[in-house]
Amino acid sequence: MRKLFSRQLIEARHEMLSIYEAVDLALHDAVKAYVTDDRKLATKTKKRTLSIDARCANLEAVCYNLIATQSPVASDFRLLQTIIYVDFNLQRMTDKVRQICRATRHMVKADISLPQELVGTVEAEAEAVYQVLGSSLSALVTNDMSIICNLAVEDEPVHAAYEKFFRIFNRMDAGEFMDDDSNYDDLRRAIMVSRYLDRIASISIDAACRLTFLLTGQRMNAGDIARTDEDELESMRVPSGDVGGGCGADDQTGGKQQGNHFLHGILLSFSSSVLDWCNHLCLFAQSEGPLPATRTVPRRNHSERLKRI
Repeated sequence: MRKLFSRQLIEARHEMLSIYEAVDLALHDAVKAYVTDDRKLATKTKKRTLSIDARCANLEAVCYNLIATQSPVASDFRLLQTIIYVDFNLQRMTDKVRQICRATRHMVKADISLPQELVGTVEAEAEAVYQVLGSSLSALVTNDMSIICNLAVEDEPVHAAYEKFFRIFNRMDAGEFMDDDSNYDDLRRAIMVSRYLDRIASISIDAACRLTFLLTGQRMNAGDIARTDEDELESMRVPSGDVGGGCGADDQTGGKQQGNHFLHGILLSFSSSVLDWCNHLCLFAQSEGPLPATRTVPRRNHSERLKRI
């Protein structure tokens, strides 16, 4: 039974990493469709994001089912919590990719042509986002907290390109992009692609930072990790046999402690219920008065009966 649970943990972790890779590939195609005005590719990529959402929902259900049926503790429980958190952020990233595809379709339909300077800025921002996603995925694959410490530095080019995009846009006239004033909503979607890319990078960093909880048991956000030294992070690492799905030393001690607390809670709850029942019985007896006299029934000698049997 334990081997089956360990295999299920490993499969859930591999599925999380596979979904992460699928989101990265979908983002590449979405940006390519945006840059080349390829409406068919945008439509195809949008359909792929829906299948990614379905995989995320299925992975979430599997993790909750393992928690409910296997009662994991220590590193196994932290692994499932990490997978659920990363899975949630993957759904957020997928939604942003889908919005990029939707913006491309509306932009092509409304015949909106962005200046090459803006398109080039989006391409540069996308390249920086790819770097952040690749580093985040590498950290989750290798359980390397040193990579997470550098994610804030890798995010700086993304945010710089995002600010540059809107500085360029603010200097331009909207009439340069379209002829019909009724297409302002489509234009808004088109220029928001830079914002979507910036959010994808931030969400990816948040998901990767959850690795610190898996390896150390401490909940730290990106800001806390940026202020923490790499050696200090490594010193906080909890010893474990196999984080990917095994029972380490902290599993055994943590399991015994949680089991003892669980049994202690049950005993306390049971004794409290018995005391409450006795108190209610006494109050009922006092309110009803003395009990009526009953006929005394002689006790039977069951030992003699058992001997005859």
